Amino acid sequence: EIIIEMPPDFSHQVQKTAQLETLTEPLPRREGGWLDVTDPRRLRLLMDEEAIQKLAIGAYRFQWPILVPAVMPKYNIWEVTLCSPALRNESCTGAGDPRALVTFPLAGFNMGEAHPSSIAFSQTGAAMPMCYSSWPVLLGLGFPLVTS
Repeated sequence: EIIIEMPPDFSHQVQKTAQLETLTEPLPRREGGWLDVTDPRRLRLLMDEEAIQKLAIGAYRFQWPILVPAVMPKYNIWEVTLCSPALRNESCTGAGDPRALVTFPLAGFNMGEAHPSSIAFSQTGAAMPMCYSSWPVLLGLGFPLVTS
């Protein structure tokens, strides 16, 4: 399992698996439901536990739509947590979970900072103005996976 947790006041807008784009070689996904989007601040990617044991070392990047808060939170850190395989049908919840092997903290972006390939526009009708963004540098989480 890979858990991607967004900073406070950010939320993903993923409603179907096609909205989580892989920008590099795809990871070996679990058959059937491989993506859990039930928590608006967290994406849970479920891997094929046998195939992931032979995963090549490399950078893996993703992008997905998010809602960006009108004011950046003081704690603007994204966390990517790699979890050990489940012994039972239990979910890994992130950095504080007993199954968490390692968590990579990633610095967030500043308000107004734009990635060349991002598309940003203001959302209207919301109680608090937000932006819809696809941010491949930050959300294109490039991190090395080391397997034994």
